[in-house]
Amino acid sequence: MLLGKFLKRYLNLPDFVQNVSFVFSTQVIILCAGSASNIILARWLGPEGKGIFSLAILVPWMIFWFVSLGVGVSTIYYVGQKKYSNSQIVNNSLFIAVIIIVSIALLYFPSLPVIAKYLVKNVDIEFLRISFVIFPIILITSYLAGVPLGLQRIKEVSTIDILKTLTSLGFIVLFVVCLKGSIRGAILATLVSFLTGLLFAVFLVLRISPIRIQMNLRIIRDLVGFGLKSHIGTIVQFFNYRLDMFLINLFLTSASVGIYSISVLIAELIWYIPGAISLVLFPRIASYDVETANRFTPQVCRTTLFMTMCLSGVLLLIGRPLILIAFGKQFLPSLIPLQILLPGIIALSIAKVLSSDLTGRGKPLYATYTAAVSLVVTVVLDLILIPKLGVPGAALASSISYATAALILSAIYSRLSGNRILSFLLIRKEDFITCRNLIKSML
Repeated sequence: MLLGKFLKRYLNLPDFVQNVSFVFSTQVIILCAGSASNIILARWLGPEGKGIFSLAILVPWMIFWFVSLGVGVSTIYYVGQKKYSNSQIVNNSLFIAVIIIVSIALLYFPSLPVIAKYLVKNVDIEFLRISFVIFPIILITSYLAGVPLGLQRIKEVSTIDILKTLTSLGFIVLFVVCLKGSIRGAILATLVSFLTGLLFAVFLVLRISPIRIQMNLRIIRDLVGFGLKSHIGTIVQFFNYRLDMFLINLFLTSASVGIYSISVLIAELIWYIPGAISLVLFPRIASYDVETANRFTPQVCRTTLFMTMCLSGVLLLIGRPLILIAFGKQFLPSLIPLQILLPGIIALSIAKVLSSDLTGRGKPLYATYTAAVSLVVTVVLDLILIPKLGVPGAALASSISYATAALILSAIYSRLSGNRILSFLLIRKEDFITCRNLIKSML
C-alpha cells in the first residue's frame, strides 16, 4: 500500500504503465500483422527473394539514419521543454526536411550504379529507384511525430505504426499474392504503408498546430544542434543493427541475407517491450527533475530486463517449431543464429532503457560514444566471424556488441545518477507487482 502511494504520488507510475501497456498492446497488433506479412514474403519470395527485398528496403532506412540529423529526437525534447511553440517547431523542422530531401535526391540517383554494384550487389537498380521514395516519407513522418510524442500523446503516435503495418499486410496480399508482383510488389506495398503513416501523422499534427514551412535560424540551430548530439549515435547504432546484413551479402549470398533476416526478425520480437518502454520513457524523463528521474528509471530498467528475459526463454523453447510452421523448412538454418542472438537482445533491452534516460536528461552524447565503441566491436568481429562461421558468426558478433553497449551504458548511468548498478539490474519484489499491473493493463 505504501509502495503504491509512493509510486503514484512521486513517479506517476500508473500513468506510465498505462502508456507503456497501450504501446505494447498496439505493438502486439503490429507483431501479428507484421509477422503475417513476413511469412507471406518468406514463403512467396524464398530465401533469395526475401534477402533482395530486405536489402532494397534497408537502403532508404540507411539514408534516413544517415541524414535525419536527429531532428525527430530534438523535436520531442524541445516540445517537452516548451522552449518554443509547437507551431514554430513543426514548421522549422519541415524546412529542414525539405532541404535534406532535395539534397539527397540530387546525390542519390546519379550514384545508383555505384550503390548497386558495391553496396547491395544482386539488387536490381529498378528496386532501388522505387524504394528511395520511402526515404522522404520516413523523414517527414519522424519529424511530425515528434510533436505529439513530446506532448506524451503516446496513444496517438502508436496508431501511426498500427496503420502502417495493417496497410502493409493488405497491400502485400494484393500486390505479391493476388497480382503476383513478387519483389517489386512487396516494395510498393511497403511504400504505400509508409505513406499511410505519413498522412495520419499530418492529421495528428494539424490538430495541434497549423503546418507551413518556415525558416527561423535560431530554432533551426537549436533543433539541429541538439539533434546532432544523438544523431551520430543513431547512425552508429543503425550499423550495429544492420551492418551484418551488408557484410553477409558481401561475403556470402543474398539467400544468406534472407536466412539471417528471419533470425533477426524473430529475435527482435522481444524488442517490443523495451521499445515500448523506451518510447514512453524519453519524454517522461525530459519533463522530470533529476531526483524523480533517479528514482524512476531503475525500476523501469529492472522491469524491462525481467520481462525480456522471460520472453527470451519462451522464444528459446519454441524457436524451431515457430520457424518450421511460419516460414517453412527452407528457413530452418535461421534457428542457430536466432539462439545466438537472444543473449544480446536481453543485454540490449538494458541499453535501450538507459539510453532513453540519458537522452531525456539532455545528455545524448553518452549514447553516441557507447554506440561508437559497440560498432567497432561489431565490425571487427563481423570481419573475423562471418567468413569463418557464416550467418551464425554475424549473430555472435551482434550479441557481443550489444552486451558491450549494455555494460558501458550501465557504468555511465551509474556514475551520473548515483544509483548503484545492482539497483537497476537486480530484480526486486515490487518489480513483479509492476509486471503484473502491466499485464493486467494490457489485458
